[in-house]
Amino acid sequence: DDTVKDFRGIKKHLNAEPLGSIPFISEKKNLSKYNGYIVASSFEAIWTKLNLQIKKGGPRSILITSFRYEGKSTTALHLAMNIAKSTSQKVLLIDANLRNPSLHCLLNMDNFFGLREILDGSLPVEQAIRATELENLKVITSGEIPYENPSGILESGRMDNLLSGLREKFDLIIIDSPALDKYPDGAILSSRVDYTILLVEAMKTRYPVARHAREMLDKNGAGSLGIILNKRRFYIPEKIYKRL
Repeated sequence: DDTVKDFRGIKKHLNAEPLGSIPFISEKKNLSKYNGYIVASSFEAIWTKLNLQIKKGGPRSILITSFRYEGKSTTALHLAMNIAKSTSQKVLLIDANLRNPSLHCLLNMDNFFGLREILDGSLPVEQAIRATELENLKVITSGEIPYENPSGILESGRMDNLLSGLREKFDLIIIDSPALDKYPDGAILSSRVDYTILLVEAMKTRYPVARHAREMLDKNGAGSLGIILNKRRFYIPEKIYKRL
């Protein structure tokens, strides 16, 4: 079995820093409170590790990427929300998945305008930044203007200039990207941010696949890299079940 299981394996086989893990969420109703607590605790722990680096002059722009169906959009949203709730940081969440965007759905927003329109030059940045239920969290959705070559526009100076300007307005920028195994966009964006988070699914993502993802990011000039282990299963003692 060569699937990713724990932090020790990540350090040994991927030569990368594990940022933390997100637990597998049981669908059992009687575990809902417990699941909510451990998920929140997981994101708090991840943010604590990231914040230590930020205090040392570390990342202010973070890309979250993965292969398909490993939960990157949900992770990006929950991380941004956790930081906005628990700190005074002004956080901006950007949906840079111009192929198959989903953040607007998760936030119950329309997607009539956003990143596409900014990069197209048809909409000022200020008008594309949207409020959320959290005071410290703003979002730029992907938008709907069609592009023949999304990779090209993300690789252009327009994206670089946009991120440069946004860094002056926000303390932290979190970017959701397309799947690494389907499009080059995520790898392209990794060279334009301070830090890249690679999401891998516990007991599913194989080390050769994760190494290939790491190589893709390295080849495109990604800077610092951290790994989050998603859907990790933890043993819960029977006595805890009885309290839930």
